[in-house]
Amino acid sequence: MRTLLHENPGVFKKVAFYCTMGGSGYEKLFEEMKQLSCVKPLATVVITDEEINKSAYKDVVGEFVKKIAV
Repeated sequence: MRTLLHENPGVFKKVAFYCTMGGSGYEKLFEEMKQLSCVKPLATVVITDEEINKSAYKDVVGEFVKKIAV
């Protein structure tokens, strides 16, 4: 994703970022992607391994989809 954004600055008019993860660090990742894309994201979502294991991610994914369905 970084390469795609880095090689195409200013191309994307709308972006949204998601991250699935077991640890931490998404804040830095999202900020880097925002800088590379030159666009404020319509939405972001982070889903942890724990949320996946407990199937506790459906509501946040639903809200993410609502925000990007523009």
